[in-house]
Amino acid sequence: EEFKATFEQFGELCSAKVYGVPPINILPPSSSAFVNFCRYEDADAARTALQGKTVGSTGPLRINASDLMQKYEEEVVIPARKRAEAARLPWAAGGGVGGEEAGMGG
Repeated sequence: EEFKATFEQFGELCSAKVYGVPPINILPPSSSAFVNFCRYEDADAARTALQGKTVGSTGPLRINASDLMQKYEEEVVIPARKRAEAARLPWAAGGGVGGEEAGMGG
């Protein structure tokens, strides 16, 4: 329960009734667990905050993204970050570089 409560701090875990997967699936023989969040942002926040931490007697945690999460990051998150970064670059704003802007003469 402490393990589950730690992850629930970051957001809603998936319901087995709705999504067909348990919110937490612990595999003792391999010392692995699968934690299923309803939202990517919550899973990413938990992964970032809990990576390398100890929860109860478990840890340090090594948190890997699921195949589905990796695909989402590759197709949606990374391109969005690149677009946001490009929008912050000075030459992307339409301003002049090394010269006068239109209508600003002397």
